[in-house]
Amino acid sequence: TNILFITKIWLLSPNYYLTNWTQYYTYRIPIHSLYKTHYGQMGISLLVYLYCPFPINHLPNLSPSFLQYSLSYTIGDILIYCLYLPPTQKFDNHLAIEILDILPREIEGTSHTIYCGNFNA
Repeated sequence: TNILFITKIWLLSPNYYLTNWTQYYTYRIPIHSLYKTHYGQMGISLLVYLYCPFPINHLPNLSPSFLQYSLSYTIGDILIYCLYLPPTQKFDNHLAIEILDILPREIEGTSHTIYCGNFNA
């Protein structure tokens, strides 16, 4: 494995995993609990192996309206979105479709797009 996405991470900024892999995060919200004072929920992380043979280009969030739900990068001409769409009552199918629709299907230099993650559909 050279690239690994993890959804539903518990890390809060500026924390990170203790590994030599390159790491990118979409940190989310802290859990306010008596027992979990230093934990978050609903984040996304991208781990890239130190000797990954592919050039990985982490992208700034391409959807400012929904920046907390996706982490994006390119490998060559492939645009990849990892999403975490939480299973809450406020988060319905219409909002999920709106988030997917607002993400660009291509950016300069890409010709393929992959959507992965936890859609809770």
